Amino acid sequence: MKFKCLSILLLVRRLLGAAFFLGFCLLFAGLAVPGVQILPGLQLVPALLSGSVLTLAALAFLTLLFGRVYCSLICPLGLLQDVFARLGFQRRGRFRQAENGLRFALLVLFALALLFGNTILVTLLDPYSLFGIMTGHLFRGLGTALPFAELQAANQSALSWLCAWTLLAFFAGFALLVGREYCGNLCPVGTALGCLSRFALWRVRLDASCCVQCGKCERLCKTGCIQSASGTVDASRCLIRFRCLSVCATGALQYRLPGKRSLSAVAAPEPDKAPVRRRFFQSHAALLAGLFTLSGNKALAGRRSDIRRIAQTPPGSQSRQRFLRRCTGCQLCVSICPTQVLRPSVNEYGIRHFLIPRLDFTLGYCNYDCLRCSKVCPTGAIAPLSLEQKHSIQTGQVRFVWDLCVVTAKNQSCGACAEHCPTLAVQMVPYTGDRGEALSIPELDPELCVGCGACEHACPVEPDRAIYVQGLETHRTARLLPKTREVEQEMEGFGF
Repeated sequence: MKFKCLSILLLVRRLLGAAFFLGFCLLFAGLAVPGVQILPGLQLVPALLSGSVLTLAALAFLTLLFGRVYCSLICPLGLLQDVFARLGFQRRGRFRQAENGLRFALLVLFALALLFGNTILVTLLDPYSLFGIMTGHLFRGLGTALPFAELQAANQSALSWLCAWTLLAFFAGFALLVGREYCGNLCPVGTALGCLSRFALWRVRLDASCCVQCGKCERLCKTGCIQSASGTVDASRCLIRFRCLSVCATGALQYRLPGKRSLSAVAAPEPDKAPVRRRFFQSHAALLAGLFTLSGNKALAGRRSDIRRIAQTPPGSQSRQRFLRRCTGCQLCVSICPTQVLRPSVNEYGIRHFLIPRLDFTLGYCNYDCLRCSKVCPTGAIAPLSLEQKHSIQTGQVRFVWDLCVVTAKNQSCGACAEHCPTLAVQMVPYTGDRGEALSIPELDPELCVGCGACEHACPVEPDRAIYVQGLETHRTARLLPKTREVEQEMEGFGF
C-alpha cells in the first residue's frame, strides 16, 4: 500500500512537472494557449519586482509546508535541467557542505544586484530569466507567420545567440554530468527557498536505525543532499523529487511529518538503466551554425551606427529608468511580439543591462493596436495598458534627415513613411525637384507621433534611414487627432 502511494506521488510530480514545462515552452514560443499566461506570475523574482505579496506569501507557505516544491515543479530552469538529467550519466561529482559559503555569497550578490538595479547580474542569476534567454532564442516566433529563416535573421544578433547557446550548453552539460546540483548548491533563488525549507513540515527524513548505508539513495540524489554515513538529509538542498524513496529497500527514507512514519518505499530498487545516451546537441550543430549565419546576414549587414539613437523602451514601461530597474531580461515580451520589433539589447542600455529588450525599427514596428507585451510582463516593467492608453503614449518622436530622402537625393516619388503612419504625424506636402518635377516630401508633426516606428520600418533608404524615431527617456502623452489612419500590416518593397 505504501509503495502504491509513493508510485502515485511520483506520477503526480512527473505529470505536473511536464505540464508546467510544456506551458513555459508554449509561452516562449509565442503560441496563444489559454492558461499559460499565468505562469510568469508564479515566479519568485518577477513576483518580488512586481510587488505581488500574494504570490510571495503563497510560495513561502508552500515551501514551509512541503519543502522546495517551487524548485521541483514551478521553476522552468529546474524542469529543463530535469530533462537533461534524465539523459545524463550517473557520475556524481557533488559539491559538499563546504560550499555553503559560495551558496550564500551568490545569494548576497543577487540581493545587492536587485537592490541597486544591476540588471545584468539579475538576468544571469535569476533562473526564470535564464530559461527565457535560452528557450526564447530556440522557440521564438513559432506562433507567427514569418518564415523560419526570415524570423531568425530579423530578430537575433550573433552576440545574443552566442549568449543563449553558451548558457544552454552550460546547463545541459552541468545536468548531464552531475544532475541538478546547480539548483541545490548555486542558484540564489534556490538558496533563499532552502532557508525556509529547513523548517518545512513535510520533508524527506532518514531513519538511521533502518538505514544499512548501501548508498543507493545517495548516488541517485541529483543535488547531493543525502549523507548516508551521517544519517542526515539536507532539507535546504532537497528538491522533493522522491526518486531516492523508490530505491530505499529498507524504508529508512520517508517523506513525512516529524515523528510520523507515513510514506516509504518497500519495493525492490529500480534496475540501473543502460549508460547509453544520445548526444542532445549533435542534431542541433548544423542548425546552430546556420542561425549564426542568418543572424549576421540580414540583421547585422549594413546596419547603421546608432550614435544618434536613444534605446527606446516599449509602451507601458513609462520611463527608461523604471524599465531598467524592473526588467529581468526574461525575453518573454520578445518571444510573443507579433511584429518582432522587440529585440535583446547588447550595449544600447550599457553593458550593465545586457539583453534587456529594446525596440528596433529596422526589422519591425510596434503595432498600433497591439497590447501583447503589456499583458504578459511578469515583473510590471511593462505595465498593463488599455488600447486607448497605448494610442496616446509617446515612447519616441519622429525625426527626418532631409538629404537622405529619395525625394531630395534621387528626385523620385516615395511617401512610404506617410502611408504607414497611423497618427498622421508624417504627411506629404508639395515639393519641387531639382529639375522642376512636381513631387511631395514628408512634413512632420512630432507631437502627434507615438514612436511606433512604422515610418522608419517602411523607409526604403539603407543603411541610414531618412526618417527615424528618437527614443524618449521618459514617455509622454501624444496629441491626438479626431481621426487617425490604420497602419498597414503588410510592408511591401518599394523597388529602390
